[in-house]
Amino acid sequence: LFETMGKLWTKSASGGAAKRLTSGTEIEAYPTWSRDGKTIAYVAWTDKGLGEIRTMSASGVVGPLAASATILAEMR
Repeated sequence: LFETMGKLWTKSASGGAAKRLTSGTEIEAYPTWSRDGKTIAYVAWTDKGLGEIRTMSASGVVGPLAASATILAEMR
């Protein structure tokens, strides 16, 4: 699991071509695996929406929005 040029990718440890995990236009950064290896969390950024914490399954299915600048501001 890695990020390059603002997009998330995965590649098998045994080699082969890298596969892009997402298809959005926003900048995606700081991917990390969940402890059980089933979920990936990452930051998605747009100038309009600012930063959002998003999740996806390890197979690449994007899950619900986990947190955004708006949600965090409302929690204060």
